[in-house]
Amino acid sequence: MNDEMSAAERKQYEGYVVELLEDAGVAEPTPGMHLRDLDKQKLDEAVSRLKSENDVSFKLDMNLSVSGLAREFWKATQSR
Repeated sequence: MNDEMSAAERKQYEGYVVELLEDAGVAEPTPGMHLRDLDKQKLDEAVSRLKSENDVSFKLDMNLSVSGLAREFWKATQSR
């Protein structure tokens, strides 16, 4: 398994996470936003959908940015 995302993968996974956050009602999420600054209910909704739609599991770290969440999601998909 490769431990590093390519630039294309980063863009794809960050875009997907941003889209899920928007769908959950987070206003204008960006890859640099910290999860701890987001509405917890909306974040939980987006993460639940992310996990269920993609059949992945990972521990949510509130100290991550949206980009960090995308990386954790990517790592979870690599370990399936």
